[in-house]
Amino acid sequence: MCLFQIINLELPLDLRFNSLSNKYLKFIDIALQITRYSRFPLYSCRYSKRTYTQNQLLTLILFKEYLGEDYRDFVDFVELMDSVQSKIELNKVPHYTTLQKFVTRTYSVVLDSIFKRTLDLFYKNRDSIDITAIDSTGFTSGYCSNYYSWRIKKWRRSYVKTSISVDVSKFVITGYKISGKPVHDAKHASATRS
Repeated sequence: MCLFQIINLELPLDLRFNSLSNKYLKFIDIALQITRYSRFPLYSCRYSKRTYTQNQLLTLILFKEYLGEDYRDFVDFVELMDSVQSKIELNKVPHYTTLQKFVTRTYSVVLDSIFKRTLDLFYKNRDSIDITAIDSTGFTSGYCSNYYSWRIKKWRRSYVKTSISVDVSKFVITGYKISGKPVHDAKHASATRS
């Protein structure tokens, strides 16, 4: 065990995250601005329990994706960070299934409008993008391997193709296209640039 780990073990939890918290708090500030600016309704319906607003849940989901954690680990991580809880104005940290259910009930149209409003933060007055990189990948939505499918003679027909365009100078995703079938990359290229 190195000296840094020993020192970190003796510090209170809030101080251990202090060096990284500025980066996280800045991200949460931006995520809160985006969710409030997106005109997302505060609650999913008028009969909801009103424990958490949808803005709070969306901010937590964005933060989870930023950290690259799974739902359970992310909830444990947020429980340790009091400054994040106070910034998002959480009285208690939601259960991980609350976040999962929020993601499944959120419509892609809403997420698309949030994506476009986020791009407005980076590109004001229709700035031109000098160099754009476009990449695509396709995958089946099943869990079995190709060998297993070959062995049982049952081929998976569900397929998802995603294409993403990125501004190379700012490292910002500028567009995306998702289709449910194999498509040539050139067909997705025009959709991702707009």
